[in-house]
Amino acid sequence: MQTFIKPLTELAEYEELRGKMKKGKGVLALSGCTEAQKAHMIYGLSYDAPNVLVVTENDLTARTVSGNLSFYYPDAGLYPAKDLLFYQADIAGNLLDVQRMRVMKKLIENEKNVVVLPAAALMDPVMRREALSDMCIAFDREDETDLDWVKESLVNMGYERCAEVNLPGQFAVRGDIFDIWSLPEEHPYRIELFGDEIDSIRAFDAESQRSIEELTRVKIYPAKDNTGSGGEGTFLNWFPADTTAIFLDEPGHLTEAAGAVEKEYQESVKNRIASGQIKKGDKYPKILGIGELTALLNLRRPVALSSLEIRPGSWEIRASYSQSVQGIASYNGSFELLEQDLAKYRKRGWRVLLVSP
Repeated sequence: MQTFIKPLTELAEYEELRGKMKKGKGVLALSGCTEAQKAHMIYGLSYDAPNVLVVTENDLTARTVSGNLSFYYPDAGLYPAKDLLFYQADIAGNLLDVQRMRVMKKLIENEKNVVVLPAAALMDPVMRREALSDMCIAFDREDETDLDWVKESLVNMGYERCAEVNLPGQFAVRGDIFDIWSLPEEHPYRIELFGDEIDSIRAFDAESQRSIEELTRVKIYPAKDNTGSGGEGTFLNWFPADTTAIFLDEPGHLTEAAGAVEKEYQESVKNRIASGQIKKGDKYPKILGIGELTALLNLRRPVALSSLEIRPGSWEIRASYSQSVQGIASYNGSFELLEQDLAKYRKRGWRVLLVSP
């Protein structure tokens, strides 16, 4: 991938940005970016960072940025925001929990992680990384385990006991056999005991009940990212300051969208209190406000990417840069127009790279 980095090294702004990302605090602003070019710049500035976090305006822009970034980082994870207005009922089942836990699993198990998320995903409380990791349960073949302890532990982890496992986040017990569908996994596990000893572990298909493969070890992650066990905080804390490259996609739009989410949530809580849905003493999620979120990000070294010059506002901008980028129109299958443009670019002395799936 050095092919994509080398042209950037010829830009004075790039080398200066790279240097400032490693020291100091505050936002480094880069304007003049097109949508497709943002992914290129993110990769160029973060290719050697252990963790990369990209914060966007909303879920739609997060999916767009994640799609563009997947060319450079095929394993980039998309971490969705929960619907904070309906925190008591996940109207999409546990799909959001599944997607979020898959990202958390990667952060715990992988050395290199790239995560794209909307700003609202940093506003709701989640378990600390260490707390969630400690809550995981590992099962090894030929090890001994206590079935009563397993059942109690899974319930505490947010799992639902059912007659038959059909969805992630469920478990079932039949004699000395228990099935578990660990939240981030594609298939459930069937664990058979011989007395207290684990005799076999298999992944199986939930519909056909047929075995897929024999396993020697499985790790079960919690069924929720916030079990109410204490020690919750923002997901931003999962990313160490000294090993994470943070990027803010259009920070002006980002703060507006997060501010609107905060306002809607506060109004929702007021209405629920007024209607009696929330009574005195009831617990309900406390979210991180946009002021707190920007303050936390200002303490890091994020790079703000935008098409127009960024207005400081609540962002502490310590250096600003601009670049000239030319967008390319779609050729709609016309190789003649493509050929003409290639000739024009070569005449101007431009470096041209064609990428095709």
